[in-house]
Amino acid sequence: MSFDWLFIIAGLALVGVALADVLTATLVLRGGGGVVSRRLLKVYWLLWLRVTKAQGQLRCYAGVSMMLVILLLWLGGVSLGWGLVFHGLNESFVQPPGPLRFLDHLYVSSSRALGRGGAGFEATLSARWLVLAAGALGVLTISLSISYFVSVVGAVARKRSTANYMRTLGEDTASILERAWDGSGWGNLDLHIVALTAQLLQNCQEHLAYPVIHHYRAPQRNAGFAPNLAVLVRAVHTIEARSLEPLPTSTIRPFLHAVDMLLEAVKSFDDPDDRPIPPEIYEPAEDELEQFGLGDERRLQDAQLKARSRRAAQLRAFCEHEGWDWPVEEP
Repeated sequence: MSFDWLFIIAGLALVGVALADVLTATLVLRGGGGVVSRRLLKVYWLLWLRVTKAQGQLRCYAGVSMMLVILLLWLGGVSLGWGLVFHGLNESFVQPPGPLRFLDHLYVSSSRALGRGGAGFEATLSARWLVLAAGALGVLTISLSISYFVSVVGAVARKRSTANYMRTLGEDTASILERAWDGSGWGNLDLHIVALTAQLLQNCQEHLAYPVIHHYRAPQRNAGFAPNLAVLVRAVHTIEARSLEPLPTSTIRPFLHAVDMLLEAVKSFDDPDDRPIPPEIYEPAEDELEQFGLGDERRLQDAQLKARSRRAAQLRAFCEHEGWDWPVEEP
């Protein structure tokens, strides 16, 4: 029996790469996703942006299409890899009789990967263990893919739930301040900030574990995660710097830290340090602040000002990544 080692080595390498990507994305949960899929998704996203530049609504389908690309990468890699291995073994099947083409071997490997059995092909004694391994890895890939997709859908649902929660506090900075202000303080706004801090931390970890959720964009602006986050952070910045009755530091600092962690998790799409935010764009208008007893901005420490500017720049990059114009509201 003569072997074609080039096909065998190439096939095993392809199976190994596909399996490594599956395990890295679904079990290791390292920041950035699978070893191959995270690079592929970056390229795919840039192409998607170019194609949908004139049709912003098409960006809503980027996440779904990326999930299909991931599925094709995983199942296609395993099936094609084992097809190459079987083709390199030449006489790995005794039924049906006669030489088999590469497409026949690919059909067998795909059937095994999908759990359909031998599909009418009977392996030789020496190849049975490889056929069994192909079937086992195929079932493993499908099982992990289903688990991954269910987890992504859950993460996207929680992301949109957080966006809607932030939206209920106000559509813009003025409405957030108006709804919270009770004439002498900010009511229970601090309780909402505490609740959102926990949700943002969870969103941060899910962005790291499942990078594809970066590209799930809400169809309407008022349901967008990035615009609502930017508006809320703008309101918190205003209260922190100007209010004579500021929110407790133990409430604001963890919230802003959670925001920073989330923005760090999604910053791969842009470099915010090169894009400073002009104050006249980010700061609320003075007439919006007078009715809430907000005075001149207090002198913040240099570290606070630097963090605030960087946070605003990252928020703008986040909004533009999701396809929303900046500023998120008119000053």
